[in-house]
Amino acid sequence: MKKIEYGNLLNPLSKNIETSTKKAAEIMETTSKTPKVRSVFCPSNQQHHTQYMIPNDFDQEKRKLAQTILASHADFVSMIFLTPNGDVYVV
Repeated sequence: MKKIEYGNLLNPLSKNIETSTKKAAEIMETTSKTPKVRSVFCPSNQQHHTQYMIPNDFDQEKRKLAQTILASHADFVSMIFLTPNGDVYVV
């Protein structure tokens, strides 16, 4: 019976995961420093901010940037933005 060397199978897989993780971390770090993302969104006008959602017409630049990242990097499946008041919105 042939002995399977799991190290030979797992090493390339672990390198691939490590590379993908580093790339994702670099994208997040670079993106977090852009003025579009650093600008703080906090809805002050209650007519635009309902209890359960942040309107789609708010923060268009961040949403476009998130959509660009999602379209060009398969490792990302969603983008989440956290507002200073604790609201979260997903792109």
